[in-house]
Amino acid sequence: MVTDTGGVGEALLIAEKVWPGLAKSQALVRLITMGARQVAESLAPEEQRRQEAVARLSGYSDAYPAGYLDRLRAEWDA
Repeated sequence: MVTDTGGVGEALLIAEKVWPGLAKSQALVRLITMGARQVAESLAPEEQRRQEAVARLSGYSDAYPAGYLDRLRAEWDA
């Protein structure tokens, strides 16, 4: 159960203007769905930048010869 106070109440008033006569539970579902889409769209540019950075950095996978880390670790004191 969701309490119809504060921001939720305000959101439901807006929903009533957009979808008159719609049950509050359905209005909340629509508002949540729309809000989630909005958040996902706002995250898309950041996700794109992250994927581009990973693609750039993955080009360095051959910067060190095979077995380099194993040899380096073998030099450490146990």
